[in-house]
Amino acid sequence: MAWSKTRRQASGFFLGLLFLALPISIAADDLASFFLSLLFLSALFRKEAKIPLGPVALGMGIFILGFLLASFFSGDPLHSLGYSRNLWRFLLPFAVAWALRGRDPLPFLKLTLYTSLPITLYALLQYFTGLDWLRSSRLQAEYQPEYGVWHAVGAFSHHLTFGGVCLLLFGLFGGLALVRQPRFWRGWFALAAVANLIGLVLSLGRSVWLGAMMTIFAAALFLLPKRLAVVLLGLALLAGFGLAGVKDQAWFQESLRPYSIGQRALAGLKSEKNQDRLMMWKAANAVLAEHPFLGLGPASGQAMQFYYDEVAQQEQFQFQHKASVGVHNLYLQSWIDFGLIGLVGLLIWWFGLVGALFYRATLTPPGCLGRGLSLGIACGLLGSLVAAFFENNFRDGEVQTVILVLQGLGLTLLSQKTERPA
Repeated sequence: MAWSKTRRQASGFFLGLLFLALPISIAADDLASFFLSLLFLSALFRKEAKIPLGPVALGMGIFILGFLLASFFSGDPLHSLGYSRNLWRFLLPFAVAWALRGRDPLPFLKLTLYTSLPITLYALLQYFTGLDWLRSSRLQAEYQPEYGVWHAVGAFSHHLTFGGVCLLLFGLFGGLALVRQPRFWRGWFALAAVANLIGLVLSLGRSVWLGAMMTIFAAALFLLPKRLAVVLLGLALLAGFGLAGVKDQAWFQESLRPYSIGQRALAGLKSEKNQDRLMMWKAANAVLAEHPFLGLGPASGQAMQFYYDEVAQQEQFQFQHKASVGVHNLYLQSWIDFGLIGLVGLLIWWFGLVGALFYRATLTPPGCLGRGLSLGIACGLLGSLVAAFFENNFRDGEVQTVILVLQGLGLTLLSQKTERPA
């Protein structure tokens, strides 16, 4: 009994450290995640905790099965199985849900707010001035002015890491801004949502821009009356067709060119500016044409390099990135690494949870914490899934930790009864 109480107190401490560190430190994230997972395993062994059945557990199980099959039948099984050291964080959603059981999540969410707001302000300074106290001169040199400004990277070493974290926190805080009580914190969460939206825009990461658009669009479709939602969907389609029609027009390009964000957007609309990514995908398609069921196995950069070299020779093209970096598409990369079974598991795991959270939000009265959290997490994860078409964001440790923590929050919500209006 005493050990159970001690474990409970320790889980609260590491849970707090985890939420505090999410926007700033992978080292603290990993420390908190590791000990929280150990405490969860201890409770699991003593039958004081259990892994909840549902899309996360099912999809994760299928994903791991795909990993094992792809590893055993790869060219180097021992090397591929060594990738298992990267899977330890997969306990995190269940550990977070267990640690939050019987606890109010708001104090932990406020800890993330406390660190997120200063970091987004710091990112604003980075973008306009290049000021950077947290990085070595070597890392600073990687972010020399582009289009007359710097990429905002926050406390991380890569602009897409910062953008990926901001995208998820934008969804989370945006959902919390819909909660009626307490009103004081509602305003702060709204401010944090706006700050993280600005942060992801200033990261100049085009994939997270698209993810943010999906986050906003999904929330609008959910919150607006059905007729307005249909109108919004129609307007979005018209805007997409209109953009496709004018993107090559001189007047359109000239209107964007004076601004760094506009120049970055223009680069995304031109196929010649995205040749590296397009050639990566061509190499990925060549792999899947030959290995459609099991892929190449995890940690297959060396085997993948053969296909890169083949595409480079065929297209007379020089890749900017090596094959070990990945193909900048989570779905293609997962298929290559874990086979078709692993990809199916990943889709069940993610989309199953997102769907369940949207459904729970429909059952919860407006203004309740459960509705705001369910909607915010679902929209944030959906945005991240869209960004994943252009980046391996789930392979990034900092982004992956935020994703898994939000999934743990989602599991907590799904295990609770729906609330009554505040």
